[in-house]
Amino acid sequence: MYEIDKAYDMTLRHRITLLQDMLRKTQNVHLTFITTFGVRKNMYSGIVQKEVTLDDLF
Repeated sequence: MYEIDKAYDMTLRHRITLLQDMLRKTQNVHLTFITTFGVRKNMYSGIVQKEVTLDDLF
């Protein structure tokens, strides 16, 4: 499983902010992770809105 730590959480939040600044205000950004086994639940995993795993693809 992929685990999001504090540093990567900050990176993701920064990237979302940059993307939102480039988009029209009526568009939304949804953080989706495509991983082999999913995202490990911890205090930083709440930022992920959708997960796509191997089971979803096959």
